[in-house]
Amino acid sequence: ATVARISIRDLMEIYRIHQDLEGLATYLATGRFTKKQVVELGKIHKASENHARDDVAGWQKWNARFHRALIDNCGNQQLISRYEGYGFFRGHIKCR
Repeated sequence: ATVARISIRDLMEIYRIHQDLEGLATYLATGRFTKKQVVELGKIHKASENHARDDVAGWQKWNARFHRALIDNCGNQQLISRYEGYGFFRGHIKCR
């Protein structure tokens, strides 16, 4: 696999876009969640907390599920497409 080089500046700009898209998705999703979905989000959040101290991989799994639920329920396909276009759900950027 080929790994593209990315500058710190580019990385900071990409994550700023990530923050803004997630914030908008969360804002849009909050009015769309059913009570059942809110309960499920609470369970996902609790599971992520249970892994936070000693299981980074477990925490990442549950954290990604939580954020995916926000994105998936925002009701804005253009936002979802752009979010996915940046690859935020394909994995984490690793630095060395």
